[in-house]
Amino acid sequence: MKPQMSAKEIGAIESLLLSYGLRVDVLEWGSGGSTVYFTQFLRNKGVSYTWTSIEYNKIWYERIKDLVRSDKNISLILVDVGNTELKQRSIPMNEYVAYPAVLGKKYDVILVDGRKRRRCLVEASKLLKPNGTVLLHDARRTYYHCAFSIYLDSQMLLWSGLWQGRLENPGFVQRAINLILYGCFRVYTFSFRLIRWSPIRYLISGGSAATVNLILLFVLVHFFYVWYLLAAIVTFIAGICVSLIMQKYFTFKDYTKDKITQQTTFHLGLQIFNLGLNTLLMYISVGMLHIHYIIAQVLIAGTISVYSFFIYKHLVFTPDAIYNENT
Repeated sequence: MKPQMSAKEIGAIESLLLSYGLRVDVLEWGSGGSTVYFTQFLRNKGVSYTWTSIEYNKIWYERIKDLVRSDKNISLILVDVGNTELKQRSIPMNEYVAYPAVLGKKYDVILVDGRKRRRCLVEASKLLKPNGTVLLHDARRTYYHCAFSIYLDSQMLLWSGLWQGRLENPGFVQRAINLILYGCFRVYTFSFRLIRWSPIRYLISGGSAATVNLILLFVLVHFFYVWYLLAAIVTFIAGICVSLIMQKYFTFKDYTKDKITQQTTFHLGLQIFNLGLNTLLMYISVGMLHIHYIIAQVLIAGTISVYSFFIYKHLVFTPDAIYNENT
């Protein structure tokens, strides 16, 4: 049974465990695949260990207990708070958080991977041996980060979500590096969350198509001396192709292949319609209403982009597309 972690996260934890030599004492909030896998890893490496694991879910506890029953070095402790996720989130779970302190032990490595992780991080700082390390899994969840300030040596081991903290001061230079890297991580996670929003991906796709159009137009005219009208036709077609690919696979994450012909037809038709509508509205806005052409183009392009997004989302790149025979 493997932990629900990436291969890089598993490798990082393995390296940390081995760095403590021939013996390591580990505390874990939240039993699971990590309890089974890493204890077996230490046995295979000939490392002496104790592994104390605190679990809150009785059903999960019983399952893990059956898997590690024969290992006398593992202390699997149940602090039962009920098996419904809603209850686990709504109650304080004070005994679960505070229980390790009752044992009167110190630990080389503490893995926080259960409920109440912020409070567990605070509690873990009191249970470390000198040069001990606290690990937080799923550290990309920024609401855990308020507890990082307790640890003078605080760093993201992996941007996928594995954080490491130590109480010892690593020095000014290392702390500055850690702070810079943490800032980069926050920018990365913000960008990642932002790009998960389909309207943002839609704007990126449209911007990419427009960029390809302009760059290709410049290259064809200025380097290959293609007639500008012919170049405009070529770049218009190229922009449509780029837009189709990015809207389908990037914006709306539609990986089906059986509908590509119909989607291409609708996409091309919509682009041609938008071109004609844009031209008509520009004529009306500038020629008849005397609106500044830049302002007019911005307003018209924005309107076209909005309704096009909803057409793509609800009529084209969707299982309920209007060309679907089953609808």
